[in-house]
Amino acid sequence: MDEPIDKKINGAFSYSNDFIDSFSFEGNIVLIDGSFEGYVSEEEFTEVTNEKVYIKGFIDGDHISFVKTYPFSYYLSDDETEIVFDSNKKGHDVIYDGYLNIHSNEFEGNWEIKIKEEKLHHGKYEINLEVGFFKLEINDCI
Repeated sequence: MDEPIDKKINGAFSYSNDFIDSFSFEGNIVLIDGSFEGYVSEEEFTEVTNEKVYIKGFIDGDHISFVKTYPFSYYLSDDETEIVFDSNKKGHDVIYDGYLNIHSNEFEGNWEIKIKEEKLHHGKYEINLEVGFFKLEINDCI
């Protein structure tokens, strides 16, 4: 079993692949035997709430997969004019999956959030997802 290694991470997520309107995140993870966990601060969430977001995942060669779990719920208001934070409701998970870009030395890929799941007839489900893109750099040991 490998020794735990502390790493600093820097990333950004966007709703479009051109990253014109992107939101940055940074934090620290502990990497051991290809798995990692830690906390990140997000421009969109932490600056308003002072809360960090839990991150857990794995790296297998050039593949990365991780989940960010928010400590409580937040969403866009019905009239889409403001972000509503509700500390009484469980936060959502965002699933990230990507691969190392050897030219930029960053992991790049897609993220998704399950917005709504509705059971249809005959055991079938309709799932609505919000999707986007991410970049992530894992720096040398701290």
